[in-house]
Amino acid sequence: MISNDVKYIGVKDLDIDLFEGQYKVNDGMTYNSYIIFDDEAICVLDTVDKHFKDEWLNNIERELKLLINKQVYDNIMNSYDFHKSIIQTNTYFDTANQDVKKQHSAVRIRTIGEKKIFTLKIRKDEYTHYEFEKEIFTNDINAIDDPEILSWFDQYQIPKTLYPTASFTTLRNVYEFENGELCLDKTTFKNHIDYEIEYEYTSNHDGIQFFNSILKQYGLKWQKNCPSKIARAMND
Repeated sequence: MISNDVKYIGVKDLDIDLFEGQYKVNDGMTYNSYIIFDDEAICVLDTVDKHFKDEWLNNIERELKLLINKQVYDNIMNSYDFHKSIIQTNTYFDTANQDVKKQHSAVRIRTIGEKKIFTLKIRKDEYTHYEFEKEIFTNDINAIDDPEILSWFDQYQIPKTLYPTASFTTLRNVYEFENGELCLDKTTFKNHIDYEIEYEYTSNHDGIQFFNSILKQYGLKWQKNCPSKIARAMND
């Protein structure tokens, strides 16, 4: 894992001796591939040669999410020795007329401890999304003076004056299994708090069956009842 949001999922080809049929390689080569996790979507950057399809797919994490109530949340918290806790705040910005949303774009500042990360998401078409990210040193979106970020605003016609439109803070507790991680989220929105359990796993086992074996202890079964956190924030 490169960061909480980016994971390397590439594979090595130690047998190849000629890259793209013309470049000699003495020690094989690496197919670089990355997966980016986000509140709204998951993005895969680049793939690998078809001969390494199965190995590559085994590197891709999958997520199963379920909204739960506070009682179940408390019961699960008391059932596992969660070893890692992460607190992050996500704030989204737009104009009063929702000009960013109308462009199918998003502007966000994510805060994790003292670290602040600016993200600009651009929708090119139904199948193509661009994402630009850079660490910043302010929570004030209108105080950003980084030349590279300002150039993104100009290039994609993002207004310079923006206001917070949604903000939420998530406390994530993590418990590691052999083939995945169990994540327990408590998210505080403006007007309510909700609770979510998530199982992140690789494809080398039946994640749904395993997740359901955990949920069964609490009288639950996995179902698709969990919109993204930003969607929940906008409906708050």
